[in-house]
Parts: sequence; C-alpha cells; structure tokens
Amino acid sequence: MKSFALILFALLLTGAATLLGVVSAFERTAANPQYYASAINQVSLTGFAVSLAEKLTGQNGKVAQVLQLGINRLEPQLKQQTAAYLQQLFQYMRSSVAEQ
Repeated sequence: MKSFALILFALLLTGAATLLGVVSAFERTAANPQYYASAINQVSLTGFAVSLAEKLTGQNGKVAQVLQLGINRLEPQLKQQTAAYLQQLFQYMRSSVAEQ
C-alpha cells in the first residue's frame, strides 16, 4: 500500500510539473504579444514583395525597384504599428476574459 501511494504521488507530481511547463510555455509564446512582434520583426517584407514583383514584372523591372524603395521606407513603420495593434488586441482579449 505504501509503494502504491508513492507511485501515485510521483505520478501526480510529474503531471503537475508537466502542466506547469505547458502553461509556462503557453504564456511565453501564444499568450504573449511580444512573441508575435518578434516573429513579425524577423519577416522580411522587402524580400517577399520584391520577389513577388520580380516574378510578375520581370527580373529588372521598374516596378520591382519602386516597390523595393517603398517597402524599405514603410517596413519599420508597418512592423511597429503591427506590434502596437497586437498589444491592444491582447489587452482587449485579457480584459474581456477578466470580465467573465
């Protein structure tokens, strides 16, 4: 009986540790707006837009060059605004959950 209680306690302890690890990982990633903001900062909008424009208009097209110049200027602002909107969205979601 004593060994059964020890095994049960060990299983409960392991389950609790696993659950805490999962909750902690969730809080660091999916429930954290900074996680998404850093993921957005790693994406190269310029590279994506230029490669798409080159596929559509040709390798040395003027459209690709103009698009590259425009995206180079807009990319930091787009990323900053996206991070700000993510922060607002997460604050809204947390406040609506807290109200319930």
